[in-house]
Amino acid sequence: MKTSEVKVMGNIRENYKALLMEYKEASDFYQKTGLTRLLAHSMDNLEKFERSFSECYSLEELLELKDELEV
Repeated sequence: MKTSEVKVMGNIRENYKALLMEYKEASDFYQKTGLTRLLAHSMDNLEKFERSFSECYSLEELLELKDELEV
């Protein structure tokens, strides 16, 4: 892998990790309050990321990334 590819994958990992943390926080907030707006927004962001990632790379690589981040 080229240095630029490593940087891109590092950025992808960090962005995905941030989206997953956002989802967890929104889920916790929903469980405490019953309010769904933050949860729906975070789910939409995750869905967009995962769709784009699997279109650019593959579903298998997305699953590997999820495993790497221990989701």
